[in-house]
Amino acid sequence: MSYLTLFTIGLVRFEVEDYEGAIARFTKTLEFLPNAKQVIVQEDITIDELYIYRGVAYSYKGELDQAIADYTII
Repeated sequence: MSYLTLFTIGLVRFEVEDYEGAIARFTKTLEFLPNAKQVIVQEDITIDELYIYRGVAYSYKGELDQAIADYTII
């Protein structure tokens, strides 16, 4: 599965409020893209934005420490 597919599935999970599923897909996407400055070209999404999405999903789940950790990576 490509990083773009994982990212897209993560967005869908996020939109349907499946935050645990979104976090899992965003985490897998980050594993595909170890360089923090790479860009998901077709969607023009930066790694920083991916951390923001994951941080928001963590905060919606009430996992504020994890959310803060993602926000401070940026």
